[in-house]
Order: sequence, then structure tokens, then C-alpha cells
Amino acid sequence: DAAVNIYHVNVLSMSYGGWDDYHDGSGALDQKVDWAFNQGVPFFLSAGNAGTDEPPTFLKGNHHDPY
Repeated sequence: DAAVNIYHVNVLSMSYGGWDDYHDGSGALDQKVDWAFNQGVPFFLSAGNAGTDEPPTFLKGNHHDPY
């Protein structure tokens, strides 16, 4: 609430390492995202970017990037 009501942000962005739950709009986070959007504040979420210690598959082996 503070981001919208006190700091008057224009955009909200959040990043989650994982997204394990099913979201049907009834959960607290789902409701808060809807509330912020209804206040005129776009809300962007990303998930699944927890990553690993392993390099991406395309970087393994003898891959050569010409760029």
C-alpha cells in the first residue's frame, strides 16, 4: 500500500526466484496486484529466475559466439 499511497509510484515491479503456487486471483498477492492496477499503477512480475550455479546449456562445450 505504501508504494502507491505514500510514495505515489508510477510502476511496480517484483521478481520472484520461483513461483510454485497456482494463482486464481483469490490469494493475498493476487488481490494486491489487482488493487495496485486498479489504482492506475501497472504491476510487473517475473518468476522462475532463481537460476543455478551451472552455466546455460548453450555455453557448455565448444560453443563459439561470433558476436
